[in-house]
Amino acid sequence: MPLVKRRENTQVPVRNVFEASMESDAAELTGPQTEALRRALSTVRDEAAAADLLFLEFWQMQRHPGIAASLRASQIRRANPALAAEIHAELTRR
Repeated sequence: MPLVKRRENTQVPVRNVFEASMESDAAELTGPQTEALRRALSTVRDEAAAADLLFLEFWQMQRHPGIAASLRASQIRRANPALAAEIHAELTRR
């Protein structure tokens, strides 16, 4: 785990992007559930961006209460409105 210098000569561990939340971990384990996300992930080359998109799909399937998860999902939806709409449409058709 990478370390970050904090004050003089003290270091604290920095969390990996994949450890950000349990929802991210669950989404990564199950993989993409919609065709829209599969298509989007085929063009993504950044692990953090892929984790965000997986989180968005997982959150739309199982909306967990909590301000942090809601805010994260909201930011990802604003950055990817067309993809968010496609995922939502696919999930509501099921």
